[in-house]
Amino acid sequence: MRDALLTEWVRFRNDDRGVTLVEYGCAIALAVSLGTLALATLGTEIGGAMTVAGDLMPGKTKCRQAPSRQPAVPAPARKPRCMAGR
Repeated sequence: MRDALLTEWVRFRNDDRGVTLVEYGCAIALAVSLGTLALATLGTEIGGAMTVAGDLMPGKTKCRQAPSRQPAVPAPARKPRCMAGR
């Protein structure tokens, strides 16, 4: 019994089938982890930079204004400038 187990163990240790699949799995897991970390870090920084840039733009209006008590009058429909000549 012991010899059979030892023989199976040696055969299992020398078997290289499936090693490449495990290596690819580890590489993909590492790439996904690094990508997620980079996106989380850079996403916060980029969002902050975009907020600062938006605040510095001329003609900036507040997004949340007090609601008007008068009913809104729809603006007359007109073509965009790029379509005016057509």
